[in-house]
Amino acid sequence: MTFPRILRTAGYRTKAVGKMHFTPTYLDVGFDELLLAEQDGPGRWDDDYHRYLMHQGLVDHNDLEDQLVNEYRKSARKEYWDACGAVVSNLPEEHHSTTWIANQAMEALRSWDNRSRQLLMVGFIKPHHPFDPPAPWHQMYDRAATDAACALSSPYLERF
Repeated sequence: MTFPRILRTAGYRTKAVGKMHFTPTYLDVGFDELLLAEQDGPGRWDDDYHRYLMHQGLVDHNDLEDQLVNEYRKSARKEYWDACGAVVSNLPEEHHSTTWIANQAMEALRSWDNRSRQLLMVGFIKPHHPFDPPAPWHQMYDRAATDAACALSSPYLERF
């Protein structure tokens, strides 16, 4: 028995939005609804976020920098390593996975009846590798102030 199934049995309406790490992607763990953004690797467009990008004509802009980090590292440009695995997303802010997940979660909250019991589980892909903020977010932090974080994550990155 899973947590969402227990809640659903107790009369809750359940929904998961974003990255859930389910394997396979749409594994039925008991949610009434799933809207997933898994970013499981290049060439895999079987989640809701990638279908959204396809519908927007942006799937070609979602390249390896915004996909499976381990595969990207094999042929990563020097700038990737110089930036400790951080790159500017090639997607506009309004189509970045963070924005899409937040919008889907807010829409779910707006659409639900306040009198019924609900569970909304939201999983953001960021912040974790690959670090790919869209403009203008990539310029909002002083790089010198983040050097310690980069140093701490470098040994972790090298293991992959």
